[in-house]
Amino acid sequence: MKKPLKKNVRKIVQVFFLILIALISINHTLAESGREIPFLSQASIHGICPFGGVVTLYNLATVGDFIQKIHSSAVILMALVFLLAALFGPVFCGWVCPLGTVQEWIGKIGQRIFKKRYNRFLPLSVEKIGGFFRYGVLLWVIYITARSGTLIFQSVDPYYALFSFWSGEVAVPALVILGATLIGSLFVERPWCKFLCPYGALLGLSNKIRLFPVKRNPETCVSCGKCNRACPMNIPVEDGERVKDARCISCYECTSERECPVADTVTVGKKIPVVFVGLLIGGILFGGIGATAAMNLWTTTSEKIPNRYEEGVSQGEYDPADIRGSYTFEDVAELFDMDLKMLYEAFRIENSSGSGAIKIGVLEEMYPEMEIGNESVQTFVALFKGLPYELGDAILPKGAVDLLLKSGASLSEAQKEWLSAHQIDLNGMEIITPPAESEENSEPGVEKEEKELVTGNTTFQQLLDSGINKDQLEEVLGGNDYRTNQTVKDYCEEKGLTFSVIKVEIGNLVP
Repeated sequence: MKKPLKKNVRKIVQVFFLILIALISINHTLAESGREIPFLSQASIHGICPFGGVVTLYNLATVGDFIQKIHSSAVILMALVFLLAALFGPVFCGWVCPLGTVQEWIGKIGQRIFKKRYNRFLPLSVEKIGGFFRYGVLLWVIYITARSGTLIFQSVDPYYALFSFWSGEVAVPALVILGATLIGSLFVERPWCKFLCPYGALLGLSNKIRLFPVKRNPETCVSCGKCNRACPMNIPVEDGERVKDARCISCYECTSERECPVADTVTVGKKIPVVFVGLLIGGILFGGIGATAAMNLWTTTSEKIPNRYEEGVSQGEYDPADIRGSYTFEDVAELFDMDLKMLYEAFRIENSSGSGAIKIGVLEEMYPEMEIGNESVQTFVALFKGLPYELGDAILPKGAVDLLLKSGASLSEAQKEWLSAHQIDLNGMEIITPPAESEENSEPGVEKEEKELVTGNTTFQQLLDSGINKDQLEEVLGGNDYRTNQTVKDYCEEKGLTFSVIKVEIGNLVP
C-alpha cells in the first residue's frame, strides 16, 4: 500500500511553489504602491524566473550587465536549476514551475470529461515532432533578446501573464497565449510544456546526461503499459531501460512508487526515493538562495554599485570604468565623493540645483555625434580622482578639461596631452538638457506648472485625465497600443523609446 507522503510529495511541492510565486508577485505589485506583505520578497516575476538568467547570458558575456528587468537572482536560480537538472533532469518543470502545475490541474478536468481519450487526441508521432518546435522558440527568444538587450519575450510569455494579469501591464498576445494554453490543457496535458516552452526545451537536454535517470528493469517488468499511460508527455517508458527523451519532465509518475505495479522496476537512478528528490529540490533551491544572499550576491533589484579595483594602490576603491549610462550624476557624485554641481558644470547640465535625477545616458542625446557620453564621465572621474583608467577615444567638453586643470588633479604630461587632443569647445552651441526623472510622486496640491507632467510613475490614464487626448498621445508615441494603467516609462522600455525624450514631448501637450 502506497503511503500518502510518497503519493503526494510532488503535489505538496507544486502547491508550495505555486502559492509562493503568486504571493511574491502580488507583493511586488503592493510594494509599488507603498504597501507590502511582511517577510516576503519584493522581487518582480522576472527577478525570480530562472529563464531570465538564460536570456541575459549574452549581455553578461559581451557588456557585463543584465538586460532590462533581469537581476542576479535570475542568474543564480538558473545555475541552481541547472544543477538540479544535471542530477535529476527537468525537475523544475515537473515539480516547481507554476505554469506547468496550473496546466496539470486543468488537465484533471479534461480527464474527467474525456476519460481515456484525454491526452490522446494527437497522434504520438505528431506530439514527438511537435516537441522540436520548442527549440525554434528557444533560439528565437535568445536571438531577439541578444539583439535588443530587452526582455521582449515578456510580451508573449504566458508565465508572466499568469502572475501579472491583474496589473494591467501584460501585453495582449501574452494573455491570448495564456488563454489558449489553459484551454488546450483540457485536451492535451501540458501543451505549453510539450510544444512551445523554450526553458523546457533547454532543460530537456539534461535527460541525455543526468546523473540519476528514470530507469526500467526489463527483468521484472510485466509489460502492463501503466508507465506509458501515466506519462503526461506520452513517452514510451516501457520501450527502453533508461528514459532519455528530451520531453521528460521528471515528474516520476511512471515509477514503482506511483503507477508501476511491480516494486523496484521503474526507479529514479538506483532506487532513490521520490520523497528524497522532493526534499533535495527544496534544499538546493533555498540553500543556494540563502548562501548567495549571505555573500551579498543575491539581488532582485538593480543596484548602482560599480566594481572595485582588486589590486594596486587603488585596491578597494570603486572603478570609474564601471560607471554605466543608467547611473545618475547624483549616483556618481555620492559613489566617488565628488561635488554634484561641479559634475553638472563640467558637462553643461542646467539642473545644477541637484533636484531630480539626471542619468549619464542623456549625454548622448545632448551631444549627438560628438563622442561625449558615458565614457566621457568615466574619464573625467578617473582623472579627477587620480584613479587608474585606460584613456580611449572619448571627447570631453572644454569646460570639463578646464575644471580638471584648475582642480589640482595630479595629471601626467601624457594625460594633459590627451586632454588637449580630446576636448571640444561648446560655447555658442545650444544645449538642451532633458528634464530630470523624479523618483517620487509629486506632492498633492502642487500646480502643474510647478512640477513635471510625466515622472517615472505617471500612467497613461493620468495623462488622459489631465486633458491630453488620445490623438495627441498617438502622434507622440507613433501608435496607440499602450495600456491606460501602464506607466509611460514602462511603455518606453517595452518599445525601445527614449523616456527622457518622450516625456518632454508629452509635456509640450499640456492643454
